[in-house]
Amino acid sequence: MIDNQSSEPLAGRVDLTWHPAARVIREETLGLTPARCRGISESLARILVFVDDDNVLEPNYLEESLAIAHVFPMIGAWGGNIIPEFEVAPAEELKPYLGMLALRNYDSNLWSNDPGHWQAQPCGAGLCAKREVVGRYVEELTGNRLRLQLGRRGESLASCEDSDIVLTATSIGLGFGIFTTLKLTHLIPARRVEQAYLLKLAEALAESGGLLNYARGSSELCSETHPKDWLRHLYHLICLPSLPRRFYSARRRGLKRARKQLAHIDRMTDHISPTSPVGQHRDTVTL
Repeated sequence: MIDNQSSEPLAGRVDLTWHPAARVIREETLGLTPARCRGISESLARILVFVDDDNVLEPNYLEESLAIAHVFPMIGAWGGNIIPEFEVAPAEELKPYLGMLALRNYDSNLWSNDPGHWQAQPCGAGLCAKREVVGRYVEELTGNRLRLQLGRRGESLASCEDSDIVLTATSIGLGFGIFTTLKLTHLIPARRVEQAYLLKLAEALAESGGLLNYARGSSELCSETHPKDWLRHLYHLICLPSLPRRFYSARRRGLKRARKQLAHIDRMTDHISPTSPVGQHRDTVTL
């Protein structure tokens, strides 16, 4: 169990004596990414399963995870169906946006080795990964300022560190997938189904997704100066109903923030090699 800078240390409050190998590890660097990296470095097993404090695994989750690793040796990162348990029922008009809360409910298995096949990408909740995948992930993260920004930190809703782990599998020749034999319950408090929270989450997801794509070689974050881009933007602002327009605008704000971050990193890292993840597309980063 990783205690990530809790105000009151967990070691004296959590009883893990039921498991002979359990430990509470204190990680002083705040953030989900440092916490996961610490868990990876402290672990010994060939298969890792990441479980958040609002995840309730089905009793057979670990057994099924090992079975998947045996039957699908070409898969490096995988997860399962994530079923919500809401503290309060979400408003009907917000249901199309609840997928942002890391929910999955597939009727059949889905796997791929195509980095662009996002439907088959598992979420961080209950994420299973092989040792060689997470080992490469931690190795690549060292000194990579851009990728280290991904993942929750305090009140920040930054994300996509789980996608970064999943996509690392493809970089070493393995695939990823979602399997229906794996199931967990995601406990969702009332505040996370409020419109204000979901709008903030949409903005953060767009920002983090843009940074991740750029770090992995995409140049799509260059400024939208083509007339067609502005026409499409004006169309959405004028024609979309009120609620979809708010989420569209939130995603636009997130991408704009990502561009600003990249421009700032460019200014601070002029010494970066042209072959580095940040240096590859520096000439395309404009505001």
